[in-house]
Amino acid sequence: MPEPFSLAPSGQWDGNDGHWSSFSIKLGTPERSYRVFPDTFGYDSAIPSAKGCKPDDPKDCIKWRGADDQGFKSEDSKSWDEIGEYVTSFVDELEGPSYAIYGLDTITIPIEGGGTHKLEKQAIAMIEEKKPFIGSLGLAPVTSEYLNNTKSGPSVMEALRDQKLLPSVSYGYTAGAYYKNPKVQGSLTFGGYDASRLDDDHDSVRFPFAFGPAVPQEHENITVGIWAIEATGTQTPGTDSFHHDKNSLVGVIDSSISHFWFPSSLCETFEKNFGLTYNKETDFYTIDDKTHDRLVKDKASVKFTLGYPNMKGDPFEVTFPYEALNMEPSWPLYKDAKRIFPMRKNKNGSADYPATLGRTFLQEVYLMVNYDKSEFELHKAVLDNVGKADLQTIDDKAWEEEDAEGATAGGASKSKKGKKKGFKIKLKTPVIIGIAVGAGVLIILAVVVLCCIKRKKGPKKMKGSYESLRGAAPVAMKAFQDNHRTGAPQPYAPYIAGGNHGHGA
Repeated sequence: MPEPFSLAPSGQWDGNDGHWSSFSIKLGTPERSYRVFPDTFGYDSAIPSAKGCKPDDPKDCIKWRGADDQGFKSEDSKSWDEIGEYVTSFVDELEGPSYAIYGLDTITIPIEGGGTHKLEKQAIAMIEEKKPFIGSLGLAPVTSEYLNNTKSGPSVMEALRDQKLLPSVSYGYTAGAYYKNPKVQGSLTFGGYDASRLDDDHDSVRFPFAFGPAVPQEHENITVGIWAIEATGTQTPGTDSFHHDKNSLVGVIDSSISHFWFPSSLCETFEKNFGLTYNKETDFYTIDDKTHDRLVKDKASVKFTLGYPNMKGDPFEVTFPYEALNMEPSWPLYKDAKRIFPMRKNKNGSADYPATLGRTFLQEVYLMVNYDKSEFELHKAVLDNVGKADLQTIDDKAWEEEDAEGATAGGASKSKKGKKKGFKIKLKTPVIIGIAVGAGVLIILAVVVLCCIKRKKGPKKMKGSYESLRGAAPVAMKAFQDNHRTGAPQPYAPYIAGGNHGHGA
């Protein structure tokens, strides 16, 4: 059976909206090195192109964007096979779509400790715009098919599994912590997890996928119920309860986003109690020097309590010190660095729209995802005295067998290093699937109610979008699930751009 392996971190801290631990990959023939962030939501791999920095940009623009010497030039790679211009899968729900030139090329993954894995014909999005600012490595096991094009490219996870380089379609990831002394680099393990990064003094919790195996390609499977948010060290004495309701707010864990995205009402509560200032021009919450000094002195913190419907056992709890919430953005967000609180209003500021728990959340949390079993785990991450890597395998059978020391299915379990942990989970989240077949086009619409909330996320209406092309041809995504693939149209798949880079319909 293949062994799990870790992707080597770059050793650098990148990003224009905070300091984030990046990872190194190589792309093309001949190979060039690029720094990327793991993307728990997406399936594409994205790299800034050579045109991603303009003549009037700062001279170090391309280095800030993760390239050692230059952005990606497709004409310089002998293995590049161009597909065309599409809307990317990493659409920013707040700022609109991102466009890219898609093609197939070779990704080389450096293994921490030595060696590489070479993956040919990988789908690559060559980004000219500055969103995303740093390249990304999609972790969802999805193959994209492109409208009016017969070419397709598997995700990194699928390619690794197809080449029998993984014991399971799974990974473990924590984002690292720039604010710790010493700084803690991120950790990404394929086919298993790094037990040295799991804090045994805190209970872990296993969650079922929100959509379950019936809709395995749905990105938002890694979804939790946000039961409570509490804060200490704010402008009011004692503990402030910002949110306390098991049925009113769900959150998608999405490391392609740096910060938290919350409903307007919750953002305003944070603003008032922490003494933040909302900047309408940038849509960020800033922290002035006086407020910063007070929050440091009072040791401010924010505690999340997370669960899911009908769970047994205790929910997952994690506390973020103020240091983890004090971000310094840079160009092009700000010409001069200012302190910001890692929070933005979600789409339309609606309480009915899911929250997003971005990369900030994964500073203090270790995420373990098993696509083969439609489950994921949350652990408190070790950030002090991190030991030598201790990679443990997640295989297809390990998560079926109940650990003798585990808790009741669906409840909390104490993490034990060196043990294959697992217990059966019966998915209890309701999933309703409607299927319509016409003119050879299969359209699957998944309507999911999680925590009694209607999920209102949907495709954007723009030229070339899924909405306008629905009657023309399927835009399919195929997901690896239990050793077979199933395809379905999906509003987050790449769509033909149609030459229009606007936001209108």
